[in-house]
Amino acid sequence: MNMMISSRIRICFLVFMCASLGIIPTPSLGHSHICLPNDHVAQFIFGDSLFDAGNNNYINTTYQYRANVYPYGETFFNYPTGRFSDGRIIPDFIAEFAKLPLIPAYLHPGYKRYADGANFASGGAGALVGTHLGSVIDLHTQLSNFKRMKTLLKKEIGEAEAKTLVSRAVYITSVGSNDYVAPYTANSSLFQSYSPEEYVDMVIGNLTTVIKGIHKEGGRKFAFVNLAPLGCFPFLKLINAGECVEKITALVKLHNKALPHVLQELESQLKGFKYSITDFYSIVSEIMNNPIKYGFKEGKTACCGSGRYRGVNSCGGKRSVKVYELCEKASDYVFFDSSHPTERASLLIAKSMWSGNQSVTWPYNVKALVEQRVFEVELKNTIPWPPPLPQELILDPVTLEELYSLLFICELRINHNNQPLQVVASANTATKQPQQQTRQSGEKIKLQYSLPLSLSVGFSLQGSMFSCRALMGETMESFGSLERMVSNSVWTLELVQSFNGGGRVELVELGVQVSLKLV
Repeated sequence: MNMMISSRIRICFLVFMCASLGIIPTPSLGHSHICLPNDHVAQFIFGDSLFDAGNNNYINTTYQYRANVYPYGETFFNYPTGRFSDGRIIPDFIAEFAKLPLIPAYLHPGYKRYADGANFASGGAGALVGTHLGSVIDLHTQLSNFKRMKTLLKKEIGEAEAKTLVSRAVYITSVGSNDYVAPYTANSSLFQSYSPEEYVDMVIGNLTTVIKGIHKEGGRKFAFVNLAPLGCFPFLKLINAGECVEKITALVKLHNKALPHVLQELESQLKGFKYSITDFYSIVSEIMNNPIKYGFKEGKTACCGSGRYRGVNSCGGKRSVKVYELCEKASDYVFFDSSHPTERASLLIAKSMWSGNQSVTWPYNVKALVEQRVFEVELKNTIPWPPPLPQELILDPVTLEELYSLLFICELRINHNNQPLQVVASANTATKQPQQQTRQSGEKIKLQYSLPLSLSVGFSLQGSMFSCRALMGETMESFGSLERMVSNSVWTLELVQSFNGGGRVELVELGVQVSLKLV
């Protein structure tokens, strides 16, 4: 049996830290170079019309799924951009708070600066591929677009730099509304084919698949909004005699109950997964029912549209109904059209996402996610792994323990200009109640061993480089040649990541366990 493998191992782990500002030269997606601060965090956006910055302008679809006509965009841009709003949408404000430029639609032919992020959202999209099939960019296709974008990013700025950018980025998603509303308004048989719980599980399951896909590509920090009180939106109240549609409300509540549980599970399953979820339902309900409290004049009727509550989706006059009414001042309204918030309402929601307390945004707000730093660290050893161990042992004495554990000690040396600043030591010994077995003196016994390596290093970083040395200790019980074989082995684990600037990293822990089993 070959007990030796490569003398170099690579172990990547995530360290979340708050770093001070420094400047890192980074190539842009053009041929010139740009300088990104080391607190630069890109923003990648997925979902539906709540977040769509105009991707549907560039696909073969109808005006039912587009907002590239006046009066959309009139407040801020003074022209229609494809955003379903009179002005900016929620991700625009999140970008502004994060000191990023507005993130345009990924499909915009003039946009290639992916160092700031990209917007993949599509009006009308759902988590389910079949939602508005053929007319929108579904969530799974949005993930495929992200993968294509990442390939371009690696070609332009290099694989290592792209990996860092992707891991530091925040992934913002709003999806699910169309999966529930589309079958209802189309009088589909879907709701007869599945129980409400089964249907919600299907929607959440598709969302989970995409989250895992983004994580596999290197994404670590995710922000979500749950579903709004869709059943009470103007377009649904219009077709339900002025009443909220309780069937939709019930599905929304099931969805909003399931989503946090799934995210908690993903946090325990996926390496480095961190998330924020904003209670969109409560925020929108509050401003709809108490508009004056938040500076609005009207919370239940839209600014643009026709019919009761202006709930007919006719804003812009390019859809099936050509006639529409337009209010004088969009900022007085919570809704711009029959199902989308005004710019001013979007600002209030974005503020809650960005810096809201635990009552509306948990377990982190988006600001906290942006400020968390992710460093990929490489460790390498200077002797072969696994260490050389005997394949056979001549036993003496006759009674031996079945399982032995070795002790590793890590000394973390932090240096700046070759001067040590701090030394942190941590040790972890694996203990297991040994079994005893009587053997004959002089009997040859074959050895099997497992060498699980679990390494998590935390440190206080004040300099530019650091290194870690792990010393292999003696076995818990000395027993002849095996002890001599392993006790003098010395490992040097060098953390090769260099840092500019300063900062602080929490979570001090290192443990390496080697188990030897006599059979």
